[in-house]
Amino acid sequence: MKSTIVRQLVLKDLYLNRPIIGGAFLVGGLSLVMASTGPTGYAFGSITFLMTLIAMGMVLAMYSVAQERKDRSDLFVLSLPLSGADYARAKVIGAASSFLPPWAAITAGAVALIGTSTRIPHGLLPIMLLISGYTLTAFCILIAIVLLMKSDSRVVFSVILVNFSCTFFCFAVAAIPSVGNSMRAPEAVWSPTVFAVLACEMFVAATALALPVAAYGRKKDLI
Repeated sequence: MKSTIVRQLVLKDLYLNRPIIGGAFLVGGLSLVMASTGPTGYAFGSITFLMTLIAMGMVLAMYSVAQERKDRSDLFVLSLPLSGADYARAKVIGAASSFLPPWAAITAGAVALIGTSTRIPHGLLPIMLLISGYTLTAFCILIAIVLLMKSDSRVVFSVILVNFSCTFFCFAVAAIPSVGNSMRAPEAVWSPTVFAVLACEMFVAATALALPVAAYGRKKDLI
């Protein structure tokens, strides 16, 4: 019974998030087309690529969780035979299921573009994956924030802070010698640092998604 309700809540979120998912696919695809036109196009396309992933994560977090709580449309959950952990699990799965397909498709497209292009240095591939991985991590952190924080002002401040951190992350990884020095290389350089950063990103992302489920599991009320 509970699994059926959780599945229905996930499907409900996916249905409501269709415009966001479709928009991300569209703009992300356009960013790849732009990036394929050459060095100048790649500069603009990469910015659009990053902005698409960041914006998608922010809008999904604010729309599917924070706005639902603000409008009090989540009150119906009180009448359902769900535990706090079940509710948090449904929201986490729904948000992740909305974010991951566009993120994976756009990232895969960028990998294919860089890997097959004769005009874009293949050395950009590692840093592109690191930045894309960070947008996934930032999204997971945003979902945890909007589920765990009840204060609207704190949520907004945290969302802004997480989004700004993406810019600092780009500069930080570019400053790593084993990453930044090989960006113009004709072939991708997969140093241990790249894999270490990717592993850290995935660990933080998984931890961020697990925290709301654990926290709601200890709550006596859902809202």
